Amino acid sequence: MKIKQIKLIDFKGVSQYINNQLNNGIDEPTFSGKNASGKSSKLEAITYLLGNKKNLENKTFNIQSKLTEQPPYISLLIEKDGIEYSIEFNNDNYLINNKIYKVVKFREKITELLNISGDLLHFLCVPSYFASLNRNDQKTAFINIVEKVWFNNYNHINLFDEPTLEQLREKHFLKREQSKSMVELKKLISKKIKEVKAQFDVGFLGRYKDNFNKPIELLENELITADKNLEHLITVAINIKNDYKNAINESQLIESLNSDLILFNQAEINVLKEINKKILEHNFNFQINFLTSGEDEGELIITDLNNVEYKDLNRAEKVILGTEISLFFQKLLNVNLFLIYDDFEHLDDSNKMRLKEITKNNQVITAKVDQ
Repeated sequence: MKIKQIKLIDFKGVSQYINNQLNNGIDEPTFSGKNASGKSSKLEAITYLLGNKKNLENKTFNIQSKLTEQPPYISLLIEKDGIEYSIEFNNDNYLINNKIYKVVKFREKITELLNISGDLLHFLCVPSYFASLNRNDQKTAFINIVEKVWFNNYNHINLFDEPTLEQLREKHFLKREQSKSMVELKKLISKKIKEVKAQFDVGFLGRYKDNFNKPIELLENELITADKNLEHLITVAINIKNDYKNAINESQLIESLNSDLILFNQAEINVLKEINKKILEHNFNFQINFLTSGEDEGELIITDLNNVEYKDLNRAEKVILGTEISLFFQKLLNVNLFLIYDDFEHLDDSNKMRLKEITKNNQVITAKVDQ
């Protein structure tokens, strides 16, 4: 896929702009100019139209011109498999090939065109985005993206023996919940554990925590004071029996939920092992692992092949590694999309050559400050 043309009118700080031939932006930047001249805005027009109204940081933002009250206009001409598609935002309407669509239908059409949903655009097309997330958000995003392809196309891989992942989903979740991602299901299980523990604390422990012989004492007192009221005595005994029965059921449920939560964690680890195999198969120069100890245990860590964590790399190395991650996501989802870079002036010639080799099969769109 290639973006061939971009046209903007009254978009943020850009009063009017047209580029009929978007070049490969490594040798020469696609957009250049002084600071605050609208370079980043031109990149954000792409993510706005194709990525659910988000800026480069995947956040909603105001696209209204600072110079006029006229509604912004965005137009992209995209070529896919030799066919051109005109995509526009014009007078608050969304159009594809001059046909107006409601927002929801427009997003569906864009998903069909890109072969990915708009919420994935930044992960696949803005290399700086994924790497900028904190570890926990990276893990959530990574597992969610992997699940979209892994559990659909690689069902032959055993994440664990018995029960199967599908059986776990059916065991704990309603039909409407079973399609949720593994990360979301783990959160639901953790929530259920907290709820059952709260019931246990308020119920059984709330009544008997000071003295676990209290039920016996209650019965003894009732025997003394019951005055042969056998029906009342039986009621007290039944209530105590039910308290114990509920406590046992709640304890067993907590134990079962904790065991299954361990299985979900193991599934994540096994998925990660298989994904790292795929990373090496495609000759990417990074690995993804979970931290195994400390207060950050379970969070995602990205390293190069020298085991240097992403956060410790220099700026140019972060661009290279971020690009490899985006391209890996594209490989997983079997798409070939453009890549967007802001602040491209930070790459020297040698790193530009490295990037050119890595992205030789993709369109690269860049913005650079004029020196």
